[in-house]
Amino acid sequence: DIARRLRGASGIDESQARQLSERGKAIVAITANIHSTEIGSSQTALEIAYRLATDDSAETQQMLDNAILLLVPSLNPDGQVLVCDWYEKGLGTPLEGGRLPWLYHPYAGHDNNRDWYMLNLVETRNVTRFLYQEWFPQALYDQHEMGMRGPRLFVPPYFDPINPNVHPLIWRQIAVAGSEVAERLEEERRSGVVSSASYDGWRPGDMDTTPWWHNVAALITEAASVRIASPVFVKKEELVGELRGLPAYTAQMNFPNPWPGGWWRLRDIVDYELTAALGFLQSCARRKTDLLLDSWRMNHDAIERGRTEAPYAFVLPWRSSDVWTLGRLIDLLLAAGVEVHRASAPFAADGVSYPAGTCVVLMAQPLRPYAKDLLEVQRYPDRRVYPGGPPEPPYDEAGWTLPFKMGLGVVAVQQRFDARLEQLTSVRLPKGEIVGARGIPVATGGLNAAGAAVAVALSPDGNAVTIAVNRLLKAGAEVAWSDEPIQGGGVSLPRHSYVVRMDAKGAAAMAKAIEDLPLTAYAVPAIPNGRRLAAPRVGLYQPWGGIPDEGWTRWVFDQFELPYKTLHNENIRRDDLARSFDVIILPSMGAREIISGEASVQGSPTLPAPYAGGLWSEGASKLAEFVRAGGTLVALDAASDFAIQELGLPVKNVLADRRPREFFCPGSILQVDVDARHFLTAGFGPTADIFFLQSPAFDLAPALESQAAVPLAVYTARQPLR
Repeated sequence: DIARRLRGASGIDESQARQLSERGKAIVAITANIHSTEIGSSQTALEIAYRLATDDSAETQQMLDNAILLLVPSLNPDGQVLVCDWYEKGLGTPLEGGRLPWLYHPYAGHDNNRDWYMLNLVETRNVTRFLYQEWFPQALYDQHEMGMRGPRLFVPPYFDPINPNVHPLIWRQIAVAGSEVAERLEEERRSGVVSSASYDGWRPGDMDTTPWWHNVAALITEAASVRIASPVFVKKEELVGELRGLPAYTAQMNFPNPWPGGWWRLRDIVDYELTAALGFLQSCARRKTDLLLDSWRMNHDAIERGRTEAPYAFVLPWRSSDVWTLGRLIDLLLAAGVEVHRASAPFAADGVSYPAGTCVVLMAQPLRPYAKDLLEVQRYPDRRVYPGGPPEPPYDEAGWTLPFKMGLGVVAVQQRFDARLEQLTSVRLPKGEIVGARGIPVATGGLNAAGAAVAVALSPDGNAVTIAVNRLLKAGAEVAWSDEPIQGGGVSLPRHSYVVRMDAKGAAAMAKAIEDLPLTAYAVPAIPNGRRLAAPRVGLYQPWGGIPDEGWTRWVFDQFELPYKTLHNENIRRDDLARSFDVIILPSMGAREIISGEASVQGSPTLPAPYAGGLWSEGASKLAEFVRAGGTLVALDAASDFAIQELGLPVKNVLADRRPREFFCPGSILQVDVDARHFLTAGFGPTADIFFLQSPAFDLAPALESQAAVPLAVYTARQPLR
């Protein structure tokens, strides 16, 4: 209750906050094993619990008296079981400690630690609720592992840059706790501890970084890995530094005691992480009053800044074309604890009028840093490895503005305004409906006899329509794409709108499709010309070893109810693809990896039969044969190089050999101009925002015989960086 009140901050002055802080306990979370192959932390968790339960020293008693520990032994326990079971099968073989044949999180794999602001995964949602709506910790420590041939343990402070929305107290708290952890490690003669290197303070989205924007002091450690649980021997001459913060593996201010090399074991990881965890908990317990009071200070400051600085709010206007996606944005904000309001009457802000029902995110709230950071545009600083040298990459993404990524129009309000607002506790989406040709509602959830129409039309520019069309096709309804815009009777819909024949089957399927989707369908007197749609027969390539992009693609298909079949190497090499599939999709992975199956150059295979290898030349030939027979091959991002290479396409990836000094675009949002004439671009409008992560960019070569490449989108002639 004290933590909740200090987090809310409103109505509590500093004197009251101090009294609560002196009475309260620091709530501290220690989380482990989100990456299931980083097995040391789940083992460490057992020893943390045992130490606190059995040790009767004054130091441990202080921890128990002053802090409440939320200990999560594994943030991905299913994956932990998969990894351990596979590891045990490989013991005593050349494959001991090798990679798993599949993703250890069914959708995200390693990317399960990239979802903490989108909240797409069940696990992310559960832990978000646990942290930010139930317990309100003031401090968090997340344990990870990194490469084998560098320092033994990274401990914050972090490397630059820092995000301007994070309260400065967060960095100070992290510096204090991190320094006390590092000191304790040195006291126990644990060498090889580095700080202020590699990992920066720029991006939310990780388990250990998102808390900063919730005014929670959170830090990670990154321990040098072993081969799951098998020891490794690292020679002194094999030890290397980091691009950022440790240019050479030698003693310096942030790395005063280099590890000399030798055997490195799971037991070493556990020892280092146990020392770090107890040091962190001791620091929090000793400073518990300061942590609690600082929690109030940061939350209070966020409210005050929201009252006195622009932007004062973000307005989230409902657009009839894509209210479903706006609902997703509001839902993920609410799930993270952000206060979202709904206008109960029309209002004006910055001279723009908005109707009742418009949603507003006021900046005068404790989670101002979080809401502002997700809704505004990021400007990553121009940092160089050395003056005049190549650009220094961020640890992760440079930009993540959610309205851009989700195709939404969100407005930052720069002047104070008045509005009658009510706070939301859940998302309220409008009901789907079918309206008559003059825009008059005929029925909600179906058509009555008086309003019977030959067909209804749906605009393609909302995400929910994709779900509806997949449901309609599954139900056997007749659906077509209109060749031309649909005009008349008050209706104006773009080319390639969906048209559904309202016979008995179509009417029943349409009524069911809009039961829980906020769609507006328009009755039309005739079915326009257009291609008849059928449920596509989709094959999704799933390489052994697991590729997160394949998992995320499956997640998208499952969310949007698109049927598909998983294809492995043997399916592509053996099956008659043209007989079974209309479309085959290759997830983002390099051409060599698609062909050979090896994620990196290694002397021996990392997977045993039947999981070893890739498509080989036989599988590549079968995909080419599939395309020649009329099939469609979709190559996502990096897989484009495979398609260009194996199919001899009249296209060149102009970025394939560019060095960072020549072209640099890490994890950024770019804008493209879209050719709206093509059915594949239906719903995008004239421009679209795309996420670019070490991606290809294409130049068109002269046409081969009768084949010419058709660009559906091109980077804007003006600055494409959003």
